[in-house]
Amino acid sequence: MAVQYVRQYSETYSVASMCDMLLNHCRNPVDNLTLILVYFKPSARLPSPAPPAPTKLPVRVVG
Repeated sequence: MAVQYVRQYSETYSVASMCDMLLNHCRNPVDNLTLILVYFKPSARLPSPAPPAPTKLPVRVVG
């Protein structure tokens, strides 16, 4: 539910506003809620992984 909520409102509201709205939406008067939102910038992409290291050394044939 929280992921859908953030996706729906992320283009319209600031991160702080979305957190406030989500807590207000989920609040129960007797609950003490904490919200941790991890926001990745669109340009924050992981680089492609490096190719695996060779497991054997190449064999050199002399002759």
